[in-house]
Amino acid sequence: MKYLILSFHLLILFNLQAQVTFVAAHRGQASSAPENSMRGIKNLLPTGIKYIEIDIRTSKDSILVIMHDASLKRTTKCPSQTNELTFKELKQLTMVGGKKKDRIPSLSEVCNILKNWNDINTKRQVNLYVDCKDAHPKQLIETLLHYGLLDNAVFYAKDSYLLELRKLHPTIKIIAALKKTDDLDNKITELRPFAFDVPFPILTKELVDKIHGHRIEVFSDLLFNFDNHTTYKQAKAMNVNVIQTDRANKALHALKVFKAQ
Repeated sequence: MKYLILSFHLLILFNLQAQVTFVAAHRGQASSAPENSMRGIKNLLPTGIKYIEIDIRTSKDSILVIMHDASLKRTTKCPSQTNELTFKELKQLTMVGGKKKDRIPSLSEVCNILKNWNDINTKRQVNLYVDCKDAHPKQLIETLLHYGLLDNAVFYAKDSYLLELRKLHPTIKIIAALKKTDDLDNKITELRPFAFDVPFPILTKELVDKIHGHRIEVFSDLLFNFDNHTTYKQAKAMNVNVIQTDRANKALHALKVFKAQ
């Protein structure tokens, strides 16, 4: 009976926490700075952001770098692939839409900035939302452990990659993609994720409540046509834990307004 009462109170506590909706900045996106840039990430730190989403790839000399695309053409106008250049060569490229100092950062550089921020701002901790594009699982985990940031990170990738991460570190926080509601039970059994990334078009209050009932969080990408005040409000009403957006400052402001209403 004691265990039933304890479980009931824990479920109530989880649902109360779920009523707070946080923001993740897609590709470290900040106004007036290129995606996945150090300047953008630095600009985000004081805003009250909960998560900064970054994309991880590997250079020719096995350095983990922050880059969304396999090709460098869109982000730097360089015709090469990210994994065809050494980190030193990648550092010579200027990011499109940026200043001369806006160069491709390494994961270590980002971790160092974030660690310094979190060490000083203990009540305003910022977490990494790591999209694992092309990175060796062990190297990725070791880098975050080195900076004391593994507990401040969540990891999104294909299910097979997430299982590799889990084997290496059983308590790692993984985010599994839930593209169809019919997959929910199997994914819970196979992956035991920290959170599900659920496409906004299939989100319902009933689905969110069901996922929360398993003490799993709900993340949703509110990007492109879904990146607006209406969807922010709908996500908050459904108790979505984290919304990912390209308009972090606007989403943060909107959620504060909704909270005050």
